[in-house]
Amino acid sequence: MTKLNKKVLLTLIFLSALIPVVAADVIYYYSGSITVKTTAMPIKLEVGSNGCVTGYISTTVCNDGKGCSFGYSFSSTIYITNSTYDYYYHFLKIKACKTGNVFVTNVNIGTTTKIENAWLVLQSGNTILKEFQIISDGAAYHCTAVCSLAAGNTYCVSLLIQPTNPLPNSGCNIGTIHVYLGYDVVTNGPAICLPPT
Repeated sequence: MTKLNKKVLLTLIFLSALIPVVAADVIYYYSGSITVKTTAMPIKLEVGSNGCVTGYISTTVCNDGKGCSFGYSFSSTIYITNSTYDYYYHFLKIKACKTGNVFVTNVNIGTTTKIENAWLVLQSGNTILKEFQIISDGAAYHCTAVCSLAAGNTYCVSLLIQPTNPLPNSGCNIGTIHVYLGYDVVTNGPAICLPPT
């Protein structure tokens, strides 16, 4: 093979490898504009009637957006013991300002929570409306349950914990559960997860 033929052959091989890569994508771009405005909150969180009991549970609600780690949110510290279950009755209230569907979008837990199972229990008075499992077999649980709330009504939330016994010594921090709630004011559709956070 002559030098000229080798150069032509190498050039053709190079071009044949390059052409599909260059011509493989056709991309169209479009522009748009998004105007962002505020609206009234569809729900309001409040500390429940049993949200603060010294030595057992401490709950705070951050409604003003100032100094809140997660924006409008609640935070609870609970004290569990070597029991079959620990139940924190009416630790949180949800006031529905607009009719909609509440659901759990995501749950993140630490690797050493020592909690086997956990549920958020939504109640109207003493009537259980829906149980949202948030931990199952020691792992975060993807709950698909949805519950409708009527505008103007206030609902109570209880927390049921099944610890993994035996627990460490009293006073030890054994983990954190991050629960993300969703509230759909438009459709009666399914629970929609947040993108990974």
